[in-house]
Amino acid sequence: MRGHGDVRENRLKAMIKEGKAAFGSWVTLSDVSVIELMGLAGYDFAIIDIEHAPLDYQTVENMIRGAEMIGITPLVRVGQNQENTILRVMESGAHGVIVPHVKNREEAVRAVQAAKYEPIGIRGISAVTRAARWATMDFGVHVKTSNEQTMVIPMIEDIEGVEKIEEIVTMEGVDLVLIGPADLARAYGVTSEKDPPAVKDAVDRIAAAARKAGKPIGLSIFHAAFNRGYRDLFDLGVRFITQSSDAAMLVRGMKESLKKAKES
Repeated sequence: MRGHGDVRENRLKAMIKEGKAAFGSWVTLSDVSVIELMGLAGYDFAIIDIEHAPLDYQTVENMIRGAEMIGITPLVRVGQNQENTILRVMESGAHGVIVPHVKNREEAVRAVQAAKYEPIGIRGISAVTRAARWATMDFGVHVKTSNEQTMVIPMIEDIEGVEKIEEIVTMEGVDLVLIGPADLARAYGVTSEKDPPAVKDAVDRIAAAARKAGKPIGLSIFHAAFNRGYRDLFDLGVRFITQSSDAAMLVRGMKESLKKAKES
């Protein structure tokens, strides 16, 4: 993940810029070994989830450290679009922030400003952080490379976000938009349906706006609310593909192993 010396290169950002598809998973368990296992399995990025999981900031920082050591991109999904919350994960060295329930341009601006230094944003200044290598690197270089390499990814999970997608996806500093199919299904009142048309229509509109803006989108693979495989997602413009979560994959693997044992 690092470039020459102290300058980091965001491998995920480079992959997406090259038009490649990147695969990752949500991290909800508190053991940093999960990150290491994901790297060994071949994933490109890990989304450390502090919106739905009870992870503290020290654990998040250790997970970011583990991701860098194993060579995958560490992203953090925050619980709120708040300046201090975003600042704390960025200071820990996150290579990008995922912000839930972004509904309009103003909220996208807020996320970008919190994650980026001036002149793009208003991120607070401190050289004594992990992101700035504990004051061992030139702070001007840190500011420049952070603004270049840090990713800001709004999540589109609400009807208003779909309706305002054109102004969100064209916002400078937004690298891609991540679609939340489960929350979209909830917003449209179709949570009981499998692969509901309302979610498909929303995804199509988001994809069209992103394509026009020259930006990719992110989506879950084989999600109940939008059940598509890799080829269909790629053709849609998806370059950021999430696959389940650490806990879900662990449970699924355990069930399959137990079933195989009982049937042997």
